[in-house]
Amino acid sequence: MVKEYQSLNPSNARIEIDYEKDDIKIEYVHNKSPFIICFETFLFPSIIANMLFIIIGLMVYTIITGEQSSANFIFTNEILLVACYELIIGIWLIINPIIVALIFSKNEKLLKLMPEINYKLALRKPTIAEFNSQDIIDNKCEIPLFSNVGLDYDATEDFSKYLIKVKIVEHGFNNLIKGKKKKLNPYLWKAIFYFKEKPINGKLEVKFK
Repeated sequence: MVKEYQSLNPSNARIEIDYEKDDIKIEYVHNKSPFIICFETFLFPSIIANMLFIIIGLMVYTIITGEQSSANFIFTNEILLVACYELIIGIWLIINPIIVALIFSKNEKLLKLMPEINYKLALRKPTIAEFNSQDIIDNKCEIPLFSNVGLDYDATEDFSKYLIKVKIVEHGFNNLIKGKKKKLNPYLWKAIFYFKEKPINGKLEVKFK
């Protein structure tokens, strides 16, 4: 039976799954609110989508009006209209992700979708690692570095039988330094799989971003 655990804070988290105690712990590296996390998630895609919309609009305008280039349009006597149009666009580029972030952060059903949205917006393909018996040292194996956007694993035979704990933690060094004050590292993570004894048969397959 597969159990599902989910917190309503969609930011990256330390996770410890203890199969022996049937327990899971979730801790956050920083105290960002769900709204901030949602805003940061939607900001870049919103800018890209709106910029594409603007470019298409300018191309359509050029075709309809017969202007040879957008430069000809910008430096005509309609410059005031263009300036107002660009100002409206700039304001919309900021307001749009704010509105979306507010809607998602105030709705529990939408907020629960954020991990999957974050995973899909990270457009790179997931990396796949496969562990066999010879890869297990001191009854454990490790994904040494990943972004903690998503991690899925499938253990078979002895790997499933002897798996007792999975930990996702940030690396112990600080990679962000502002002045003399060090900050915790919320970007570079590792995943460690612990086994009761060394598995002989089967394998562990891990997909991660």
